[in-house]
Amino acid sequence: MMDIKYKGTKESELRRLSETISHCNKCSFNKDTDVRQCDGIGNDYRVMFVCESPSTAGGVGIFNNQSNFNTTKADDLFNKYKKRYGLDNCYTTDFVKCGIPNGKPDSEKAENCSRYLKKEIEIVEPKVIVAVGRVTYKLLGKYIYDIKIPIKRIYHYSYIYRWCKNKPDKYYEYENNFREIAKMI
Repeated sequence: MMDIKYKGTKESELRRLSETISHCNKCSFNKDTDVRQCDGIGNDYRVMFVCESPSTAGGVGIFNNQSNFNTTKADDLFNKYKKRYGLDNCYTTDFVKCGIPNGKPDSEKAENCSRYLKKEIEIVEPKVIVAVGRVTYKLLGKYIYDIKIPIKRIYHYSYIYRWCKNKPDKYYEYENNFREIAKMI
C-alpha cells in the first residue's frame, strides 16, 4: 500500500489523494505531455464503478469538468442505467487516472496507477466494486488482487452502444447487471 496517510472525511481524503495524483510524473506519458487527470465522482460509497481510463474527446486532456465522462451517447447509456437503478450517485472512478491517447493502458501506466486506485478503494470502502469492461476486470485481477471486496464485471458501455444495437439480449443482460448491483447494496 502507498505511504500516503490521511485522516478526515472520505471527501477530504479523496481531495488529498487527487492532489497527490496531480503531481504524479511516474509515467513517460505524463512527463512529456500536459495531461489533466480525472477524479472519481459520486458520494454514495456503497458501490465503486471502476472504468478503464478517462474518456477524451478529440484528444488528450479535453474532459467534461463535471465528471470523468464526455457526454457521448455511450456514456449516456451507462449513466441512464445507473440512474434507472438508483446507482447514479455511486462513486465512479478510473483505473488509469489521466488520458491515454488512442489505446489501452500499457503495463507501466496500469502499474503506476494501481497504487492510487488501491488507496482510493481503501478510502471509499465500497461494498462492491464494479469492473466496467473486460480490460478493467483484467487490470483489477492483475494489480488489485489482494482486496477482500466482491468484484462484479459488466460490459463496457461503449461495447454495448457500438456493437450490440441489434442484440436485445445483450442490452437485457447489461440492464440486468445494474439490477443485480442494486440488490447487492
